[in-house]
Amino acid sequence: MSCCMLRQFGIVAYNKCTCQESFMKEQNKKLIFVACEEIENNGRFDLIPELFADHFVSHSLVGDLRTGDLEDYERDTRHFREAFPDWSVTINLEVAEGDLTAVRYTASGTNTGPFRKMPPTGRKIKYNVFSVYRISDEKIAERWILPDDFGFESQLGFIPGEACGISEGHIADEVQFNDAKVDTDVVEKNRALALLANREVWNLGNLDSLEQIFSDDFVQHLLPFGATSRGLETFREMSIKQRTAFPDWKESVNFVIAEGDYVFLQFTSTGTNTGDFMGNPPTGRSIKINEATFFRIVDGNIIEQWLIPDILSLNRQMGILPKNH
Repeated sequence: MSCCMLRQFGIVAYNKCTCQESFMKEQNKKLIFVACEEIENNGRFDLIPELFADHFVSHSLVGDLRTGDLEDYERDTRHFREAFPDWSVTINLEVAEGDLTAVRYTASGTNTGPFRKMPPTGRKIKYNVFSVYRISDEKIAERWILPDDFGFESQLGFIPGEACGISEGHIADEVQFNDAKVDTDVVEKNRALALLANREVWNLGNLDSLEQIFSDDFVQHLLPFGATSRGLETFREMSIKQRTAFPDWKESVNFVIAEGDYVFLQFTSTGTNTGDFMGNPPTGRSIKINEATFFRIVDGNIIEQWLIPDILSLNRQMGILPKNH
């Protein structure tokens, strides 16, 4: 990106030899904000060469893990804006570390054009997306994206959301400001705590560790289901139900990004359904899905979580939804 273009959007070119890490992280966040605002929201496709690397690669973490290039990104974005002319993306939270930035954002629009060979529905949709971006040479070089396709397709009427337990009316679209001045030691402790929760609670099923890891007032936002649970005991009950349904549940972490009070994890989950799941009898099927989460950690305890599991793929693998939906 040219220096003039950088300055136009409030992004200042930096000297890699002398730049402070915090400055680089803020610049990376601004770069992603500009890409979302100018390309996704305003349709400024002429800015793609300025903001994205020629070798850009996008990885979809939904279903069969599709990978696309810069041409695919432009084609897909144009298609969304044609199907949803009022398409809008709002960034809710950014967490940056090194050349990686994790983003939680809300996407919304009204479907007045054909979408994926389906006629317009006229419906308004609003759903959550988690992404990880890698910045190289001041351009976006790579992206891993996990949208709540379950919420998206159910709102459009493509799948029967009520049959899968989805509830309408809750979208975590509040903006979280990651501006806490947290020193390096605390950030590292937060990272370790998030990984401890992943290992003890979800991998080992050690629910006796909950009091040492989570606040008594812990709040979990399970975004695809539009559900917010409050209190550690409620979370304990939900965890017992999950491990009863999938006793061998395991989560393999792919990304850890920590900054301020927040830690982002992206992980791949596996398990075998040998217990009741969401009112359905056990199927004996093995599943594998991607998930992503943001934790907010204060004074050595996890106090809040935003979670997107790929529920659409989970339901398909479980046979609750047919694979052609």
